[in-house]
This record gives sequence, structure tokens and C-alpha cells, in this order.
Amino acid sequence: TFTDGNWHHVALTYDGAQAICYVDGAVYGTPWAYSATLDFGTSHALIGADYDCVNGCLGNFLNGPVDDFRYWSTARTAQQIADNRNAALSGAETGLAG
Repeated sequence: TFTDGNWHHVALTYDGAQAICYVDGAVYGTPWAYSATLDFGTSHALIGADYDCVNGCLGNFLNGPVDDFRYWSTARTAQQIADNRNAALSGAETGLAG
């Protein structure tokens, strides 16, 4: 929860075995083991909400604007996140899916 009224950069990476959250370029919390198959042709992503599989509903809604969203087909490294979090992209970057 951000309550300081400032913009923050949030990135989530997943390499097929581990998920890591970054806030403003630094690891936030503890990386966690995760197992999922992502199919970029058929998978759906939620931006600004969380899906509750048990109750089958959406929740934990984002209360604020999203300025920029990038979806990569490969897990980004901490260095790649730090190098590009404040940069405008051309859209032709390798691995940029959307």
C-alpha cells in the first residue's frame, strides 16, 4: 500500500519457477516459488485487480492511475528493470510483448 501520494514503479518478474516483486527498482518482500504455465496466446492478465480462485471474483482493486504498462515475454533482470524503468521505449525491444 502506497500512501505517500507519489508515483511508484512496480515490476513483477516470473522465470517459470520464482516470482519477484520490485518497487522503485529494489526487491520488495521475499521472492516466492511459483508454478504456472503462461501461454501468451490464450492467457489473460489482470491489471489493477486480483482474481480470487476460491470465490471466483475480483478484488484488491488498484486505487490510482496507471501511467505505463509493459508486458515482457521473458523475465527481466534487476539490472534491466533499473535501466529501463524511467525510459521511454520504442516498442521494438526484444521480448516486449505489449
